[in-house]
Amino acid sequence: MLHTNSGNIMINNIEGQVRANSAGGSVDVTDSAGQFNLRTVAGNVQTTDVRGEVRARSASGNINIINLDGTLVCATASGNIDAIFKDVTYGIHAESASGNISLVLPGNRGYQLDIRGSSINRKPAFWIRFNPTF
Repeated sequence: MLHTNSGNIMINNIEGQVRANSAGGSVDVTDSAGQFNLRTVAGNVQTTDVRGEVRARSASGNINIINLDGTLVCATASGNIDAIFKDVTYGIHAESASGNISLVLPGNRGYQLDIRGSSINRKPAFWIRFNPTF
C-alpha cells in the first residue's frame, strides 16, 4: 500500500496486489502484473504494459491505459479515458462524467457492448477501434 498527499507515485516491475492513493499527484505503473487499485484526487493515472486487473479512479485527471492484458474498471469525474488493450480477460467498465472515452481492443473477437450517455458520438466522445495487429 502506497499513499502520498502531494506527490506522484511511480511503480515499476512489481508483481502482486498493489493499492496506491495520491491526493495531489499522479499514479504511474509500468511493466507489472497483479491486481492494481489506483486512485488520485488531482492527478492522472497511467499504466503501461500491465497484466492483470486494473481499477483506476481520478477525481480531476485523465486515465491512460497502454497495452493492458487483463481487466479494466475505471472512472473519472472530469477527465478523459484512453485505453489500449493487448487482451481483455474478463471485461471493461469505463465511466467519465465530463470527458471522452477511447478504447482500442484486440481484433477478431466477439464483444458485447453496453454504451450509455447523454450524448454518444462515434468520435470523439466515444471511440472504439479494433486493432488486428495484437
